[in-house]
Amino acid sequence: MHRIADRWAARDLPRLEGVRGRDRAERAKEILVERGFMPVLEPTSTGYLLRESNCPVMQLTRAHPEICDMVHRWLEVLFDAKLDRTRCLRRGDPFSAYAVTKPGGRGS
Repeated sequence: MHRIADRWAARDLPRLEGVRGRDRAERAKEILVERGFMPVLEPTSTGYLLRESNCPVMQLTRAHPEICDMVHRWLEVLFDAKLDRTRCLRRGDPFSAYAVTKPGGRGS
């Protein structure tokens, strides 16, 4: 799964090269829109709250829950930030949600 996340990141990172801060978060959100995640990005005091109303790989996660970790890894690369999952569609929540620390917070 890590290799798949790495391939997804390699495909999308050129669009984020040299982009930081709010612009990076907005551009990462645009990528999520294109990939069918239906994201909403809300500013918070520590970064952002990312909510996804759809998961285009949801059917696969039922048999392979590790796919959620793959998507999580990809999101951290896109946002160049640490993400903490607080809600999850696969677990029956109405949306997936992540607390996103200020972009650039991953140490990469």
